[in-house]
Amino acid sequence: MNQVNISLQGRGGDIFWSTSKINALKMKIPLWKNNALSKNFSDFPLLSQYMQESGWEFEDVSTEEKLSALIVAHLNLLADNLNMYFPEDNDHFLAENSWIIQQFNEEPTEDEELLKLRANLNQKYSFRGGDYSEFWVFLLEFPEYKNLAQETIDILVQMPTTYLCEQGFSSLVEITSNKRNSILDIDCLMRGRIERELTPRYVQIAETMQQQASH
Repeated sequence: MNQVNISLQGRGGDIFWSTSKINALKMKIPLWKNNALSKNFSDFPLLSQYMQESGWEFEDVSTEEKLSALIVAHLNLLADNLNMYFPEDNDHFLAENSWIIQQFNEEPTEDEELLKLRANLNQKYSFRGGDYSEFWVFLLEFPEYKNLAQETIDILVQMPTTYLCEQGFSSLVEITSNKRNSILDIDCLMRGRIERELTPRYVQIAETMQQQASH
């Protein structure tokens, strides 16, 4: 659980990527339960390590069964919580929009722009399994695909975790210190603090500057 939680942190992930990791965890739980019922605790490395290092041996079968029952009960509780916070409705929604990550498959669709995109061999061969997020941003430049690309981006920009929000709050605390608490316009400061790939628009900056006249 800790490994999954850490893997969900950071930049770059989207709702498809994070849901895949959660679903993988949900699929592992039945396997762990079956192993625990069989008195096989190898799926729990800390417990197995403790048992080996301490030389702990079960005095009777009932103790082993109690431990197995405790683990299974914990896994059932974990599964219930995962299903509550990550219901299957999310999976159905992503399945219906799987064309976002597999744009050129042959699944039936009634979207004319998507049909036109699938028939465009130039776009198909330019993608070739690359980053689908960058591909949809690239399609914004083409008027015939702009509506479809915007619809896709509206889904991809959904925050799969609270990582970016928490990072924003941390940055805000650092910016508005006791010595800088009178700052009114912090939007630009927040963007400069959070953005990692901020590229200055040199042409627009130059247009706002007055040319130095010769003397």
